[in-house]
Amino acid sequence: MFLVYFLQEVFSSSHLIFLIIIKRFGFKPILTGKIVLLGVTDSVIWRWSADHKYSAASAYGAMFIGSTSPLGAKLIWETRAPPKVRFFFWLALHRRCWTANRRMRHGLQDNDTCIMCLQASETLDHILLGCVLSRQVWDMLLSKLGLTTVVAHGDVDPFLWWTWARRRVSRGSRKGFDSLLMLCTTMIS
Repeated sequence: MFLVYFLQEVFSSSHLIFLIIIKRFGFKPILTGKIVLLGVTDSVIWRWSADHKYSAASAYGAMFIGSTSPLGAKLIWETRAPPKVRFFFWLALHRRCWTANRRMRHGLQDNDTCIMCLQASETLDHILLGCVLSRQVWDMLLSKLGLTTVVAHGDVDPFLWWTWARRRVSRGSRKGFDSLLMLCTTMIS
């Protein structure tokens, strides 16, 4: 019972945080159990910090236990490209760019046809790699660099293609390839 009161006191500022931690970290069996030990003092052990004491920092860190990062997320921030280009690529990685397809889904426009080719739905994959115009740009750019083996064909996921293509570039050229890819992607879109 002491544990319930302690947790309510710690998280009294927000009932929602209290409920999230109960559900996320499995305090429910402790809270619903009716085991009473007489003569034994209660002790609280916070298992998400090294010293087993609660802190806001350890609670914040515990919220991310088991979370995953999208493929290539760390590479974006290590690339030698301007911050606005890296930010655009980050938005694209998380599928947060406002394409015609997304605007149509949200009821902001009636037609989702690509304005560059007028042939297909304007999705992020289509704009960056699948559109006739973007395929010509990539083919011309990569052939000038002697990288014709990494040219994407069709509406391929740009981030899977990026991680696949960068493995086919020599280690010493990868940072330059990443920067070039991000700059060109930003210019195409």
